[in-house]
Amino acid sequence: MKTTKDSPSSVVRTLTAQLAELKRRHRDEVQTLRQALESVQSENLKLRRRLGPRHAARLESP
Repeated sequence: MKTTKDSPSSVVRTLTAQLAELKRRHRDEVQTLRQALESVQSENLKLRRRLGPRHAARLESP
């Protein structure tokens, strides 16, 4: 005998809630990574400016 807990609608609700949580965590992780990338890119730009155009040209050429 199936209980209410095991009904198909209950399983769908549970999976939907789990999916929503995974999506939320994914969005949070992506946002954190984007912020870190922006910070690193900003720091990289500052360092390149401090080095000047001659050093930057040497770093970019093989």
